[in-house]
Amino acid sequence: MDTIAELDLLDPASFAGGPPHGYFDHLRRHDPCHELRAPYGDRFWALTRAAAALDSSVRAAGQDNEHFRGQLINNLT
Repeated sequence: MDTIAELDLLDPASFAGGPPHGYFDHLRRHDPCHELRAPYGDRFWALTRAAAALDSSVRAAGQDNEHFRGQLINNLT
């Protein structure tokens, strides 16, 4: 699978049948630091691979407060 339809991770209905494992599997393989946009305009990122597997990408995002802001990302570092 090379492409996948965007899933609204802020909508509880997206998780009604349980976690969308196929969506997260796709992101882990193709875009482990995936940028999303909330309906109200804010951006957020779905970080879908463990820090050890991402070399330093997750740690770098956690330390880059200019581009990656938010309580969750700051808790990862």
